Amino acid sequence: MHSVAALTSCPKLKALSRTGIGDESIKVWANSPSFAALEQLDLDSCTIDVEGVQALLASPYLSRTLDLSVDAAGLPESTVRALRARFVFQ
Repeated sequence: MHSVAALTSCPKLKALSRTGIGDESIKVWANSPSFAALEQLDLDSCTIDVEGVQALLASPYLSRTLDLSVDAAGLPESTVRALRARFVFQ
């Protein structure tokens, strides 16, 4: 978690991929103003469930134009629809 928190101090961060993180780290990122410049977020290799997705959806910092990739297997269809409505979702 220490390295995840350290990323919140990188204001010019544009893309993250293959992070292997889980819901707790996603919550930290979603609530960080440093992630406002993030353009691409690949969470395909992460252990994310509805709790992590809700943090992404509620983030006041993540852009609507964020190119987001999440392994949607196991997520409720309503959650997948919400991701598609909020982000550029793959």
